[in-house]
Formats: sequence, structure tokens, C-alpha cells
Amino acid sequence: MKSFSLGLMFLILSGAVLPAPVLAQGTSVKKAKAEKKPAWTDNIRMLYLMVYDGPRFTNFDLAKTQGVNDPEADYTSLFNMFRLGYAVSKRVVLGVTVTGFAPLDPQKQFQFADLSNYVSWGKMVETDHVEIQGQFIVYYPTSERSRNAGKLLAVRGALNWNFKTPLRNWNFSASTKFTSHFFKDPSEQTDFVVALEPAISVDVLPNVQWLLQGEFDAAHRYSAVTYDFNQAGGDSFNTGPNFSIGSHVSLTTAIKFYTERLGFDTATLYSELAVSL
Repeated sequence: MKSFSLGLMFLILSGAVLPAPVLAQGTSVKKAKAEKKPAWTDNIRMLYLMVYDGPRFTNFDLAKTQGVNDPEADYTSLFNMFRLGYAVSKRVVLGVTVTGFAPLDPQKQFQFADLSNYVSWGKMVETDHVEIQGQFIVYYPTSERSRNAGKLLAVRGALNWNFKTPLRNWNFSASTKFTSHFFKDPSEQTDFVVALEPAISVDVLPNVQWLLQGEFDAAHRYSAVTYDFNQAGGDSFNTGPNFSIGSHVSLTTAIKFYTERLGFDTATLYSELAVSL
């Protein structure tokens, strides 16, 4: 117990016999209640994430979306991710992630993406100015798309940065991701992708934040020279309110702008729902 002195702890550990306490008449010794050990279920971690890329505001149809250079809108899909992990220590979690796409096209069915395992290390680095959380993920070619492409494996390292500043009610963070893809025949494939996702949020109400988040990436093809990178997807940023419902539910509804063609004519509706345990 923390209240024990070092000398008393030494005596107990060395096996010395302590004198019995002298009790006043009429008093009794109450047995100390043993501290309840946490159940193994207390170490389970679960996360469900759903992402919705919606329509342009100039061509509003909730079932469809339209890329920045797409001439016509097409059916969108709901991205779903379920993560189940187990905390092997206070900072390290091991787990598995299942992801898939639920198309809003009535003619298509739910499609699973590649199954993956992950290791998450909370507070990997912590200073007065920054806190860094790391992840290492291994993706297996379980989806039809990966098998058809001859993929063998993909690995990702990610660092989540939370910057500490004296600015009250403001939060600054960023995520950096490095993903390597391995194929049987990599000659025409993308073998390496880097991504940066900075974010700024400000508290506007007790359970409401205003969020500004960017998504920027670059991809390298196996056949290209070493430093020849191209855009992997459409770089974008979204802004809108984030609602916290208790400590386990978060909902973001935002407008997504594309850096290639900034303007409300190409902006789309974006939403994200996260439920954690």
C-alpha cells in the first residue's frame, strides 16, 4: 500500500515478524477489503467508424456523389470500419480491423475491403509541446480487388500528432501515414503512398467544435524513378461542426472542398460518425 513507509515495506519483504498492534478494550480489527482486480473485459477496445461522401450542392442527390473532374454524378458508398482490440498494457493495444463499403446503388451489394491487424501505441512520445501516438498496420489481400491485382501484402506506419499550445479552446493535430504495397507483378502498380492530414478545431459550445481538416497525399509507381510522385487522390479539406455525444460518440457534418478546383460548384457534403468503447 502507498501509505506504508519504506522501512515497513522492507520488513515485510524480508520476512520479519511485526509485533501485533495493541488494541483498546472494546475495539476490533476490520479486515481490509481486497482490491478488486480488473476483469479482462475491461481491456477490450472497440471502434466503429462510418464515412459518407455525399453529393455536390449544385447536383444534390443524397444517394450520389461527384468527383472534382467527373462530368456526372454516380452512386456513393458508405465506408464502414469496425476495430476490435485488446490493451496488453496501459499504452499498447493489439487488434483486428474489418472494413467495407455499403453502396447506395440498389443494384450492388456490400463489399469487404482487406482485413488488417494493428498495433497502437498511445503516448509513444510526450513532451511539453507535443504528444505522439503511433500505429503499425498490416493489410492482407482478402478482398476480390486485391486478389485480382495480385497483391501480396500492404503495411502502414502512422503517427498521430497532438500539439500543445497555450491557446485556450483551440486544438492542433496532424496525422502522417506511410503505406507500402507489395505485388506479385508490381510493374504497373502503386507501391508507396504518403499522406498528411492536418486538423484545427476550436470549441464553440460545451459539446461542439468547429473543425477544419485537410487530406493531402502522393503516390509512387513501381515503374517510376525514385522521386517521381503523383497525386494519389483528390487533395481536399473539409470544414464544419463536430458534435460530441457523451464520451463515446462523435458526429461530424462538413462541406468538402477540393484544392484542384476550389469553389462551391465542386464542393460536396461530407459526414463522419465514430462510436468508441
